[in-house]
Amino acid sequence: MCGRPAEPGETGGQALEQVARAYWWPVYGAFRDDQRTPDQAAALTGQVLARVSTAPALLRHGDHDGRLRRLIYALAQDAGALTQATGSCGDGTAGDSIVDTAMAEARDVYGGGTPVAMGFRDRWSVVVLEHALESLRREAEAAGRATEVERLLPYLARETPDWKVTDLADAVDSSEVDQLRDTFREAVRQEVGRTVTHPAGVASELNELFG
Repeated sequence: MCGRPAEPGETGGQALEQVARAYWWPVYGAFRDDQRTPDQAAALTGQVLARVSTAPALLRHGDHDGRLRRLIYALAQDAGALTQATGSCGDGTAGDSIVDTAMAEARDVYGGGTPVAMGFRDRWSVVVLEHALESLRREAEAAGRATEVERLLPYLARETPDWKVTDLADAVDSSEVDQLRDTFREAVRQEVGRTVTHPAGVASELNELFG
């Protein structure tokens, strides 16, 4: 995660490269799903993300609809096709400062039959949620509410227990959970806003990632 979340349309230049680097895992996963070795996937990921910094204008091309996700996937496709044609996978140095191979290998099983494009999108969605959660936790820490928020976080994705049938020690305030959910949704929106060039693209990107 790099710096504060940008407003929609702010992504570009150095900020574009920084945001792209934060999304290295979906790129790595796409190459692993495409049957590349961990070293090959790490090298290709570094090459792809290095190209992002030199191609911000491509993000505004109609083919990518102003979305960093689509641009990066297109660059990954180009890198993969070039590698297959030449037999070269790079020396691995480009990915060394970006990819945590051990972490990436531990967190997923690759090449299990899921289409590469679908796996890329699904992992991108996971990273969006992870970054939004990090942002929410930072804000809670700054406000002195870290312990309180951590207690409520499990209820972002499950029903609030009924206080009538729950031990008082485990009871939570449903209104606080609702407020936290609203805050988290806004954090997700802000994170997606970092990856598009125009505010109008946020709703479309959210729909594609999360339905």
